[in-house]
Amino acid sequence: PPTPAGRCRAGRGTPPLRHSPLLVGLLLLPLGCRDPDAPATAKAGEHEDPHACFHRELPRGTGEPAVVGTTDFASADDQAPCAQSSGPDLRYFWRPDAAGTYRIHTAGTSFDTVLYVYEGCTQRQVACNDDYLDLQSQVAIEVEEGASFVIVVDGYERTDQGPFLLSIQ
Repeated sequence: PPTPAGRCRAGRGTPPLRHSPLLVGLLLLPLGCRDPDAPATAKAGEHEDPHACFHRELPRGTGEPAVVGTTDFASADDQAPCAQSSGPDLRYFWRPDAAGTYRIHTAGTSFDTVLYVYEGCTQRQVACNDDYLDLQSQVAIEVEEGASFVIVVDGYERTDQGPFLLSIQ
């Protein structure tokens, strides 16, 4: 069956180029497709392949910045739950280093951002913010050990795109 990222091809499913890859820097990052031979083990509302819900996994739990990226070549796939966001967006899979309160922000970014966080790949909103620091966004979330999240960096308007800083403290 197709994932929300697009329709999968036959076999082990590479998503078609017109639906899901993003050019970020010089890397082509396709969104995943469900393995047709894998058992359906996802809970209701979850993606069966966790790679179908994010573009890249963050290599560490915190950082100032954790990501220096760009949405210049991204598509506008997501709609923020807390704002009318029509700009390009990127999704990052994040596993905190430890339980506690984390502050996630886009301070230092030159365009109007919207930032939101989902619990894993479930699309259950944990936090969402638009314009906490002038036109940049910030959320604070309490996490438990072993939890995982998808952080979405989005542009407010279609023209709100470009280089960004994503920090996690």
